[in-house]
Amino acid sequence: MLSIFENKKKNCLQSNYCSTKQKLSIVLSRAEEITKVNGDEGIYDYIRALLYPTMYKYIYDCLTAPNNEAPTLNYEDFWPYENFTGNLQSVSIAEKDKDKYLIKLNKDIIFTNPWNSKGIVSHLGNIGHKVKFNEDVTNHWVVIFYPMRVCFVQNGKHSIAQGILTGEGVLHATSYIDLTEKLNLYSYDGFYWINEKTKKMKHVYNHDFGLVWEVSKLLHC
Repeated sequence: MLSIFENKKKNCLQSNYCSTKQKLSIVLSRAEEITKVNGDEGIYDYIRALLYPTMYKYIYDCLTAPNNEAPTLNYEDFWPYENFTGNLQSVSIAEKDKDKYLIKLNKDIIFTNPWNSKGIVSHLGNIGHKVKFNEDVTNHWVVIFYPMRVCFVQNGKHSIAQGILTGEGVLHATSYIDLTEKLNLYSYDGFYWINEKTKKMKHVYNHDFGLVWEVSKLLHC
């Protein structure tokens, strides 16, 4: 027999599951409308809308947490990395191709994951105000995930975060990871990542990434 606490916990989980399942249904329904009317560009706008809150939350967390204690974000927190973490390799971008991978700080989804509050505080009111944001190819390293066009900063986190806050500057991705062939191997059901081959389930770190995973299946890759 379940205790009162266990019953409350079970009811809470069931409620959360229903609410996230409902959100998934709504998001996919709207995504289908968007793709019919405005195609891939409409879907990319939708992806940005879904991930902007989380993108800015990591900057917020850095500015409100004790120094060096801001939450960290890894690749594994983005997508269902259950099986392909070890064999998924980023592809370096050649100098001649760099303009094909332009990242706009005032538009694109870029997870900077800043960790040092003193580092980001020192840039506030400086970059984008007293000095322009300039790409530093020796310091700014960014990987971009396709087909969803979500970027993850590997180096230069704090200055890029400030560039995002002021909406100034562009970067060139240094590498990319193409998840197109993985999209149908995994699904998000509103609560879990599901391996379609093994039916193994894995908890989702951030449900907005799950929404974007499913929405990305509508892109004409």
